[in-house]
Amino acid sequence: MVDADRAARLARTARADVLHHPLPALAVRAPCPQVVTVHDLAFERLPELFSPGFRRWASRAHRRAARGAGAVVCVSQTTRRDARARWGLDDARIVVAPHGPGQPLAVTRTEPPEHFLYIGDDEPRKNLALLLDAYGRYRATAGPRPLALVLAGRASSDREGVRCEREPDIAALLGAAAALVHPALHEGFGLTALEAMAAAVAVIAARSPGLAETCGEAVRYIDPYDATDLAAALGEIATDGALRAGLAARGAARAASSPGRLRRERTSRPIPSRPVAHPVTDHPNLRAPITGRRRPRASMCQRHTFAPASLPAGAGIRIFRCPATGRTTRHEGCDPRHTRHPRVL
Repeated sequence: MVDADRAARLARTARADVLHHPLPALAVRAPCPQVVTVHDLAFERLPELFSPGFRRWASRAHRRAARGAGAVVCVSQTTRRDARARWGLDDARIVVAPHGPGQPLAVTRTEPPEHFLYIGDDEPRKNLALLLDAYGRYRATAGPRPLALVLAGRASSDREGVRCEREPDIAALLGAAAALVHPALHEGFGLTALEAMAAAVAVIAARSPGLAETCGEAVRYIDPYDATDLAAALGEIATDGALRAGLAARGAARAASSPGRLRRERTSRPIPSRPVAHPVTDHPNLRAPITGRRRPRASMCQRHTFAPASLPAGAGIRIFRCPATGRTTRHEGCDPRHTRHPRVL
């Protein structure tokens, strides 16, 4: 991730029209309008699950970035409502742009399934402790061949029946999963659940606003504070093939019609290649730094000949006009301190 100040320098060098921060950040000296993306406000909704230091920093820094940006992208209506209510953002500056399910995975389904799958870390709001408690209860009543639980990512556990995959093959794990289990207490969107649905894998999810908005009625919901409810859901999914198939079909249909998926399909066209740079007018010496949001107008034209070694081979001699004064010259450029490019006649 590029920090905000470096992003501003890169935007200045590239003469960017807009600087987009995929996480809430703001560059103080940006040369152009800025846009930030807000994924969730979990540290505002569930402050007890975050350290006091992080909570204070995130609340202050993210709110400042969102209020100072020209536009704010929210990944769901849930996040939009939270940003309006807790940060006082004007609705006219908010754009709701849901995620798509990502690139399709080459998932080959295995029947009967081999495990339940959890993808993520052990951050408190992800509610891993409840899942491990519920899985223990499921194993106690599942008979001689209970399904395993695979933790894919940075989460870990040494409980019986739990396998940890630090470098997981997600496609293979989804293919052998009875269900993806996503018991998070709060999500701004629920991308992990959407990706599993797109792969036609049943999903067990906590009923929270962001997940409900993303998943609709295509998943098996559970109470995120009730381990008994989750254990019952694990037992149902493990033993009822028709239930698994029905959830998988509804999930795949929901993912296929998601706004992010449709937007990606409309915009996934080849991008035209950039025009070939002119050997003289696009020379780095003519790209003077941008100061502020507008380029200052040059007041005079000093005839300046670049050293031959600094010009590309075959550049030749051309007639140039300085846009500041209208004066023409046969030299290989205007003063490099000018902030506008000369124009070839």
